[in-house]
Amino acid sequence: MRDSFYAHRSSPADTGQSVREHNEAAAEYSELKSGISELSAAAWLSGIFHDAGKYGDRFQDYLERAVENPESVRRGEVNHSTAGASLSAERFTQEDGCSQAVSQMIQTAVCSHHGLVDCISLETGEDLFSRQALRAAGEDIQIDSVRERFYREIDPELIRGKCRQAVHQTEKLIERIRRFTQEHGKEYGCPDLYLGLCERMLFSALIDADRTDTAAYLQGSGRKTADEMLDQKPDMQTVWQSCRQRLEQRLAEFHTKRPEYEIDRYRREISDNCLEAAGRPQSLYRLTVPTGAGKTLSSLRFALAHAEGTHKKRIFYIAPYNSILEQNAAEIRQAVGSDRLVLEHHCNVIHEDEREREEYERLTENWDSPIVVTTAVQLLNTLYAGRTGSVRRMNSLCHSVILFDEVQALPVRTIQLFNAAVNFLTAFCNTTVVLCSATQPLFDKIPKYRMLPPAEMADRDVVNQAREQYAKAFQRVTLHDKTDFCSGGWSIEEAGAFLERILQEEDSVLAIMNTRACARKLFLYLKEHRDDNTLLFHLSTNMCALHRKEVLKEIRERLKRPLGKKIVCVSTQLIEAGVDLSFHCVVRSLAGLDSVIQAAGRCNRNGVLKDQEGRARNGQAYLIGMSQEAERVSGIHDIKEAQDAMKQVLHLFRKEPEFSADRLMGQKAIEDYYRIYFYQRQEEMSYPVTINGVETSLVELLSSNPPGRCQWKRTHESGRPPVLKQAFQTAGSRFEVIPEDGKIEVVAEYDEEVKRLLKELEETAAAEQRYGLKKSFARKKEILRSLQPYTVGISEHTRRALGNAVHTAGGLVEVVSEYYYSPETGIVEEPVRKELLSY
Repeated sequence: MRDSFYAHRSSPADTGQSVREHNEAAAEYSELKSGISELSAAAWLSGIFHDAGKYGDRFQDYLERAVENPESVRRGEVNHSTAGASLSAERFTQEDGCSQAVSQMIQTAVCSHHGLVDCISLETGEDLFSRQALRAAGEDIQIDSVRERFYREIDPELIRGKCRQAVHQTEKLIERIRRFTQEHGKEYGCPDLYLGLCERMLFSALIDADRTDTAAYLQGSGRKTADEMLDQKPDMQTVWQSCRQRLEQRLAEFHTKRPEYEIDRYRREISDNCLEAAGRPQSLYRLTVPTGAGKTLSSLRFALAHAEGTHKKRIFYIAPYNSILEQNAAEIRQAVGSDRLVLEHHCNVIHEDEREREEYERLTENWDSPIVVTTAVQLLNTLYAGRTGSVRRMNSLCHSVILFDEVQALPVRTIQLFNAAVNFLTAFCNTTVVLCSATQPLFDKIPKYRMLPPAEMADRDVVNQAREQYAKAFQRVTLHDKTDFCSGGWSIEEAGAFLERILQEEDSVLAIMNTRACARKLFLYLKEHRDDNTLLFHLSTNMCALHRKEVLKEIRERLKRPLGKKIVCVSTQLIEAGVDLSFHCVVRSLAGLDSVIQAAGRCNRNGVLKDQEGRARNGQAYLIGMSQEAERVSGIHDIKEAQDAMKQVLHLFRKEPEFSADRLMGQKAIEDYYRIYFYQRQEEMSYPVTINGVETSLVELLSSNPPGRCQWKRTHESGRPPVLKQAFQTAGSRFEVIPEDGKIEVVAEYDEEVKRLLKELEETAAAEQRYGLKKSFARKKEILRSLQPYTVGISEHTRRALGNAVHTAGGLVEVVSEYYYSPETGIVEEPVRKELLSY
């Protein structure tokens, strides 16, 4: 007869953590982290039941074997989730909908805390809840002994009271969802998807609570009560006040220390409008201002004031690309005057030592920082991906301010899911969302799963009179349409000759092509034809992140101090959004209007260009059409669709009697473009997938799950499908923000540091294999993180072409030889001489 039941033990000498201690802590923490008030009781119940299965003899025997000889067991070999789910189901025997709903929500959370599950199987039609009942009737989960031991330690009356509370709260939650969908209409989404997002929030609270308490036990810090956890948190009102003071001080210094441009008056006005908007009651805003208008600091100014005024817990800044993120993270740190308050979460973060790395991992596990700067990939993975590490962070989004920068860059297939998430966060989670862009996509106008109408932040009624003023003030560029200049499009030679003619008039030119191959060919053409008075640069994703960062730094310095040299940069679209560079002229290969406007935003950013008489003049932007032979975009779906929509906009505008290409950068053109672009791609917005030969979408799988329901009806003669139907695991496993199909990550031998790291990786991997050293394993992980800035994604075709130029280091990473990495253009398929590029 056992007297003690352990949830965790690390060694024979360890006194261990009891199942009761762990479940009670998880219940308390889950309730604290539930995010939505109507989920608090269900979260507590999920925590109290989640590891009840560890009362079983099979698990206790497994734990003893694991303590004595870790090699004798396989992690997860004993199912301890089903028993807890079954015990929770026994507490809800009523047939009314709310009792069934909360019962299924708790069961699903308990079964998902080590890996998401489907509520209805898409293959068999079997539902999770019937399967739980069948397993409970069998002997494999030892339900009778688990039940007796569980209630010996947990007061049944406490459970009954929490169950009644959970039913009452769930009734209110379902009514909120019903009322939301009825008031706004079916265009804004179905109740099943919003209930599914509530369920995912429940997963998040439980997973976060479980891992928080387990980590506290393993680190020896002991359990803290919810009150003690809250006491450890900084007073956020004090934090926001301090950050606001720092930001206002920095803005004042910024305006006094640097030269005053005419455009700065309008930047300040936009910033003041953002500050004023912070006091309004809305929870969804749109910040629509031209490129170069200072969105980052203006939106941060709003966020800090709004967070203080509405007692928010966190501020999130979300960027589409790492290049924008790193630049703006540094700007945000300077603005608030503290590195400690800002967590930068993306794959290229490098740590100075093991202690710093451990602290970073702890913070990124649940985004436990006042200001979190991360990518759209990380944010959308938190909302929809299948990994429990991603799900864990979701509760941190509640009671927050989220700033989405360059929101137009979201992949089309994620739009409906993104809209549903924004509606959910703003309507149910006490979260405020700001969409920032110079080219706002019409997310609130699409036919299905549209976003709630955002309130304009900087262009509200009292400021509408200034819209033309803003447009004129930020019109620092004259756009020229050259797309019909050459039938069939331009060759590399024709485009190169065009750039050479421009260089006779302009001191700096940026040329942006749609593909890496085209950009490289144009760069090589210009390299062959340039004179000694021209500095030539190249940027593309064939270059590793560190290489691009160094080139961008060099370009910035040269643009500030050209020393009598002409400057040319040939790039892919990676330079368009958020990169703070200012050229005299930009040439853009035909693309979507959002890309065209973003490209023009890299020209004359401060409006300081002068003509020969010293009068202010515009920069020049040229839209050109490259031939299929030069650019080969016919197989690149996103680019081709954007080009087609842009051609239709050009056709519409050219019919006007007084056509001027500058009108393409106006609000009407932007709306016309998105209306055409979204119409022709509306079927893609639901994230279409094929499962078992059946065409469906992730939106369907995460809501009413038609394929699963159809299978359920085939296997059930009568009755209704369960309240929860979502295929969380299947949808999560298919969700990718940026598809990695055909992409192979390789490390470039870019400099001596990466060579040193690769050599150490091989030595460390060998030592680990030979001696089984845990310390070497930790160092190996550290090296792999340090190699991230040297990583390049290449295609299968390029990998085959490189052949033996790619080798494996430490059995872990593929490495491209330095002889196939150009200091000018990155990875190449022909060997190059390794020599420093002389500018």
